[in-house]
Amino acid sequence: MNAAINPLVARFRIRNGQLRDRPFRPMVERVVDEIATLMAATGVAPPEVGWQALVWQVVQATANNRASMLQDVLADRPLEHEAILRPLLSVADRHRLAAPALRELYTQLARLASAP
Repeated sequence: MNAAINPLVARFRIRNGQLRDRPFRPMVERVVDEIATLMAATGVAPPEVGWQALVWQVVQATANNRASMLQDVLADRPLEHEAILRPLLSVADRHRLAAPALRELYTQLARLASAP
């Protein structure tokens, strides 16, 4: 859940529930699809409802929340992008999977984290 929600809300400075709206919804779906591929590559079975449905359930349940990474952005604190995204990107590298949406998010957040 963290990898699908936190990076996007931090990147765009929005509340969790706004992920349901355009242009964010397709971004969430791409990220979740990539994460599902990575989980499958490591042998992690999807939840019974599927990864997409689970993420949307969490988004709905936490619609008014400001995710922790967004709070860090707003308070100019170090970001958790390394801890949340780097393990997924390592799996992608190990299995030679592209994960372009996750890589782009990581790059964007790294720039944001290093901005003066």
